[in-house]
Amino acid sequence: MKKSKQPVLFGILLCVLLLAAAAILYLIFGQKGKPEAPQIGLCFRSCAENPAYCDTLQQTLTGAGYDVHVADGANDQSLQTAQIGEMVEKGCALLVIEPVMVSTSDRLVEQVMEAQIPTVFINYELEGDGMDRWDKLTYVGCEKDSHGIMQGNMILREANQGDMNGDGTVSCLILSGPEDDRDAQLQAAGCVQALEKAGLSVSLLETRWGQWTAESGRKSCADALAQYGKDIEVIFCGDDRIALGAAEAIRSGGWTVGKDYLLIGLGGIEQAIEAVNMGNMTGTVAEDLTGQAKQVLAVARAILAGETLEKKYYVSCMKVTAENAQAYLPE
Repeated sequence: MKKSKQPVLFGILLCVLLLAAAAILYLIFGQKGKPEAPQIGLCFRSCAENPAYCDTLQQTLTGAGYDVHVADGANDQSLQTAQIGEMVEKGCALLVIEPVMVSTSDRLVEQVMEAQIPTVFINYELEGDGMDRWDKLTYVGCEKDSHGIMQGNMILREANQGDMNGDGTVSCLILSGPEDDRDAQLQAAGCVQALEKAGLSVSLLETRWGQWTAESGRKSCADALAQYGKDIEVIFCGDDRIALGAAEAIRSGGWTVGKDYLLIGLGGIEQAIEAVNMGNMTGTVAEDLTGQAKQVLAVARAILAGETLEKKYYVSCMKVTAENAQAYLPE
């Protein structure tokens, strides 16, 4: 007796229909079942001044699978405060903030605590005891006490160790940011201490406080050159932007870095490294971009996993001089 093929064909067709239905249901609903990547808000001080730093940190976190939102504070604290509010509205699980002004640290801490969003502060340590107010706040960056010391040690590398006129004393000028800025105070003290610790006779002619801008550095340096002239031998700057302004003042006055003055910056921004490479600055202290980005990533993972945090995670800084500056510039 011949068997009908209809039941077999019906079974095959039913299987095909079921598989197709399953595929459609997966496309419609399956992806929704997957956990979304945690959102991280990156709030930078100024990406225009240090694009390599911003790009490195963003790419490191994005490459690790996080949904990263970037905000450029453009050196405007009120703008950055508003941007942090926008990150809160986006529902970010973690904030990474490079504060424009550490003097506003209390308000920044209150802002993130009110939103109950764990926060990693980078590059600029907050003032006061704000970090101790919540166990979900931490810092990643260089140890601020070391910045000025590293600047002083860079002068010790010079053949004359900063004694440009050979009189046995290193005469220094310090150009920095606001006088009430703790980082500025630490940097100013550290560079002189490094020279004195090495046994050198040091004369600090003046510390000129100002703003974290090239124009502030240009004006302060021009005024100091007019007052002290060649009595100045070494110029320490609390920020690369100030150093770039100082370099302009030196050129405008008919002087030459390396011949008449030694000029040391701080920060490692691209324009400053280019100036070092061109001989318009003696050197600068730069952040280890890759090392810091990896540390921020490790801390972010720990925070989101609910682990207990240290209050500070220090990363190394690097001395950038004419000998190695090219290696830190984009190809």
